[in-house]
Amino acid sequence: MNVAVEIAVGSTLQVAMFVAPVLVFVSLVFETPMPLVFSLPELIAMATAVLLTISITNDGDTNWFEGLTLLGAYLIMGIGFYLL
Repeated sequence: MNVAVEIAVGSTLQVAMFVAPVLVFVSLVFETPMPLVFSLPELIAMATAVLLTISITNDGDTNWFEGLTLLGAYLIMGIGFYLL
């Protein structure tokens, strides 16, 4: 389980810290640049995801309730973005 969490968190960090900024800089070459602008619901979802990741990985152990919490948060965010 630790390896799965490390892979998920590591790949997410790689996209957030390297791939997204590189895509923004590469888009400056093209006719319409891609700005990296987020709306308020997107920022809230990202902050919630960070807080959930910290709370899940902080103790180094997982159980069924933490997994259920993550699924519930994913479901709530999905419904929220669908209704927007």
